[in-house]
Amino acid sequence: MILRPYQARAVEQTVPRLWEAGKSSVVLVAPTGSGKTVMGCALVQRIITKGHGQVWWLAHAQELIDQPADDLRGMGVAHAFVKSGRAADHTSLVQLAPLKFARRALQARLLSGQFGFLPSLQRSSTWVLQPNC
Repeated sequence: MILRPYQARAVEQTVPRLWEAGKSSVVLVAPTGSGKTVMGCALVQRIITKGHGQVWWLAHAQELIDQPADDLRGMGVAHAFVKSGRAADHTSLVQLAPLKFARRALQARLLSGQFGFLPSLQRSSTWVLQPNC
């Protein structure tokens, strides 16, 4: 996937610098049609490639799960879905989940000690899952 110059700056410089500076909650704001899904997928690929842990992609609409799934598949990034009717794959480093199914899965991981806190899963919230250290 070839990124536009402003997308590449966000993925390769801006967001990683914020993370390195200790900003664990980073919001990427861009206008309609600017490629937010493409940038998000590139960030997911970067996180996985660098071995920084598991990524959860949460969205309130199924279309917002299907589009990144297609993009990630095209990039060769393995991923799993958290939803009813699908067998869970807890070993996948990338989990795609509609919000209505994510809460139950995240609660189970919280209880098993995989995450240090459970975020509030509301439509307009921003979430950051930090593994226990």
